[in-house]
Amino acid sequence: MNADADEVKTRAVRSAIMVGGRTALVRGIGLLGNLALARMLTPDEFGQIAVGLVVITVAALFSDGGFGAALVRGSEEPDREDYETVAGFGVAMALAIVAAVFASALLGGHLAWIAAVMVLALPGAALRAPHAAYLERHLTYGPLVRVEVVEVVFNQTAAVVAVALGAGVWGVVGAVAIQPWIGALLLTLTSGLGVVAPVLHVARARAILPFGVRFQLLGLTGVALLQGLNVLVGVMGGLTALGYWSFASRLIQPAQQVFSTLRQVSFPGMARLRDAGASLAEVGHRAVGLIALATGFLLVPIAASSPDLIEVVFGARWTPTAEVFTLSLVALLLSGPVSTAYLGVLLAEGFASVILRIALIQLVVWLGVVVATYSSLGIEAVGAGAICAGLADLSFYRWWAPRLTDLDFSISPVLVPFVSALVAIYGTQALVRESGIAEHALLAAVLAVAVSSAAYAALAATTQRHNLRSLTTVLRTRAFNLA
Repeated sequence: MNADADEVKTRAVRSAIMVGGRTALVRGIGLLGNLALARMLTPDEFGQIAVGLVVITVAALFSDGGFGAALVRGSEEPDREDYETVAGFGVAMALAIVAAVFASALLGGHLAWIAAVMVLALPGAALRAPHAAYLERHLTYGPLVRVEVVEVVFNQTAAVVAVALGAGVWGVVGAVAIQPWIGALLLTLTSGLGVVAPVLHVARARAILPFGVRFQLLGLTGVALLQGLNVLVGVMGGLTALGYWSFASRLIQPAQQVFSTLRQVSFPGMARLRDAGASLAEVGHRAVGLIALATGFLLVPIAASSPDLIEVVFGARWTPTAEVFTLSLVALLLSGPVSTAYLGVLLAEGFASVILRIALIQLVVWLGVVVATYSSLGIEAVGAGAICAGLADLSFYRWWAPRLTDLDFSISPVLVPFVSALVAIYGTQALVRESGIAEHALLAAVLAVAVSSAAYAALAATTQRHNLRSLTTVLRTRAFNLA
């Protein structure tokens, strides 16, 4: 591996740590803000805010166009007109959406006006986008992370102060609308690009639009999957089942956020490795094995102890979520490593349409399994669907993706640690049940963590000795480089 590729790897690891730290800090700040707002706003007002956030989330997918992602991927360094096109397309789409939402607000009621004020954030987000793309392309996440933290601090502080002064729900709505404008200003001052005029250069837009559209469709597919699961559980199981699934999904979010952080860095990292002359197929194969092995060390003790851990931390009334939580973590052992390593490879090579096919297959399989098995499995059908979707992903990468991309994607580096994890998780849970201490939830949870961790480590040392040595070396080397 040449020096440039080694430098890209070091910067990618450093960026992942920065983004991961940002995520933890932002979630902590958001939690404090929500705790304060929960004492001042009613559940109905929180529902009104949620409606507005759904509108702006979907609208943002259409206004962005994926132009920033296209610039991150490109092998040639973008010029000024490329970044102006990102801003120009985003501002044009944002203004059109703002006009449409405001027109509907004139005919609608209170909720429509909440959405109308919130979408005023979209032009600010469009002006912010070229700076974010520039920093992500160069794996320079420091300024971006600092600005994002400032944005969240502003959002939560402004919302809490405004609500405390009597603004009610409009205090939160106004803070949401202003936040990206603050970010756009700060990134203009710190990114190194300076002022980027929103100019739509048609020829540039035409060149990058196809990849951008396919990239954004991935986001829409994810939204469709999430909302589809909520609708199915609510319709087939009722509000109580939906409450259990909502609670379980919140418990899963920290683990999902780990992979989301890695994916955010994987795409630009793989693109820069490609530019440095590295073989992305080889890099992806090695990365997926190491990520799968490391994922087991992270998730196996949580999954094995979840029946008792949930009871200890949240109370006995939430124990019905334990099995779907465990199954969802098992599914992450399949899909997390693959989506992190191989998705970055495919995006860097320009195969966004292939990833879209994978996402659509996952959507159909997951929702289909839930529909077919909910009557017999109950809420656990969601976890079963997640596992089936993960297996479908592996099948696609192994047999179909090579025909579409001429790239070889091995799945054995994922399956071996996955089987080891299953043995450690369910073997430990059986042992705890037979040990006679299951009535003592705290002791049972501690025992499950210890036994499952030891079992997985022993299996890894036996079946994945080479990857275990490589993972230890990588962690030691990267820690030294970062220091």
